[in-house]
Amino acid sequence: MRTDSFWLHRLRWRLRAGAWLWPAFGAAVLVDAAILHFLPPVGPDQQINAPTSLNLVGDVVLASFTNLFLIAAIAPWLARRLAARPHLETQPAPPYEVLLGRTAAILMGAAALGLVVVGLGNRPVIVSETQATEAAARTLRSYVNEHGSPEMQRYVGAGIANTVRLASNFFRSCVPVPSETKVTCFFIDTKADPPTIRRDPDTRPNRVAVGE
Repeated sequence: MRTDSFWLHRLRWRLRAGAWLWPAFGAAVLVDAAILHFLPPVGPDQQINAPTSLNLVGDVVLASFTNLFLIAAIAPWLARRLAARPHLETQPAPPYEVLLGRTAAILMGAAALGLVVVGLGNRPVIVSETQATEAAARTLRSYVNEHGSPEMQRYVGAGIANTVRLASNFFRSCVPVPSETKVTCFFIDTKADPPTIRRDPDTRPNRVAVGE
């Protein structure tokens, strides 16, 4: 009778642990995907140039594989190590399933916290890069409005210009000029105050000149 009670108790713990583990996994995936999307650990230049919805799907896939790895590989190993430790007779060791659930939850929580820390640490870099990109766009627009042809002004005003970052604060912007069957390109240095711009004698587009 005592043996039956023991196994029923153990089965109840197993079901309870399993019932919490996978909902926690689903919640961790959603939280991690949101962190990756809104607090990316890399700057804009390292991110995939894709629609927002596609990037969000990629964040969910990455978060799923990461948390699945924690549950399937790391958590069982740690849980077995914890279960193997000696315990006092007055304090019997929790069932392995309970240790597995607790360990997996702690690991997933630690992973989410790590993503937040890395994302917040990278935030000033992203803001700085965004500000530099916006400064380059303003500099190009101001220069073209003052010195460019009406055709070039229309293109820049419509946002039809290809800009690539050559260094952290150095850009090459190209504006198509259909009537001249070529592009007009400029080097823009946003590190200077105010930013400087000079014309590039090379009329090749960025995809040819710099491989972008």
